[in-house]
Amino acid sequence: MKPFLGTEKKPNKEPSLPNGQALLASSIEQSDWSRYEKQAKNLTASLHKGIFSPTVYYVLHFFFFFGAWRFGARFFRHVELDGFSSAVVRQPLLFSACILFILLALGLFFYTGKRLHKNLEKSTTQSDLAEVLRSEEEIRRELGIPEDYDAVDVLLFPYKKPADNEPDPEPKSPCLNYSMALFKDETNLYLADMQQKFAFPLKSLTRIRTINLSLSLEKWNKPESFSESKTARINNLKATFSGKIKIPHYHILEAEIDGEIYGIYFPNYECPTFETVTRIPARKIARP
Repeated sequence: MKPFLGTEKKPNKEPSLPNGQALLASSIEQSDWSRYEKQAKNLTASLHKGIFSPTVYYVLHFFFFFGAWRFGARFFRHVELDGFSSAVVRQPLLFSACILFILLALGLFFYTGKRLHKNLEKSTTQSDLAEVLRSEEEIRRELGIPEDYDAVDVLLFPYKKPADNEPDPEPKSPCLNYSMALFKDETNLYLADMQQKFAFPLKSLTRIRTINLSLSLEKWNKPESFSESKTARINNLKATFSGKIKIPHYHILEAEIDGEIYGIYFPNYECPTFETVTRIPARKIARP
């Protein structure tokens, strides 16, 4: 079976495209995509003006919390032996370092949030946002994506081609959960991003398998915050210390097309949407 958004690792390290390219139904012009990319970069620059880039922000946040954890763990060992008051008196540097790192992490969090909110209200940011939204609407119209599409996460990962007697490819943690538009018409199920649309004939869809293997995902793509998400709560999702999202299992929607079996890998929290759209119930199978 070929993972739909899987890229096979070649022995000679030649670059390979995702398997889904064989199912490409339509795509936008390169010039349209280049324009959209430029607009998206302008919006990101406007939002993050005066603050750290997302990468630097997460690195600093991890460093501050890691420092708080390290110093805190050492300090509380003294608390267990001597009690809190005595530990503060005898180990003032450990206590102070722990408090300092916690304050730095919280300060970075609140400063960044306040700055992002302030930047969002600026006229230049609003103008950049309007351009991005306009381009997204034009792209969706060009690709034929309806207004009532479902936004779903699909797993994108590299894999080594298994031997005939080996199980199907398994994604490794952390795995990229790629947001796509899911919809259908009378003949096809479609998955689309802002560049391409892929088609799966409805008659080719065979089953949805449940793979009881936990997995860490790169990010949280849903509009609501993870801490307040009902989706996260009812699907037993956990946020890790490094900001990844841990899921208890994932699913594979299989499609047999021209003698080849393709697998659409998706997280457990997307299962109700795929079941509703395809009208195929998920089967509980431990492993591929």
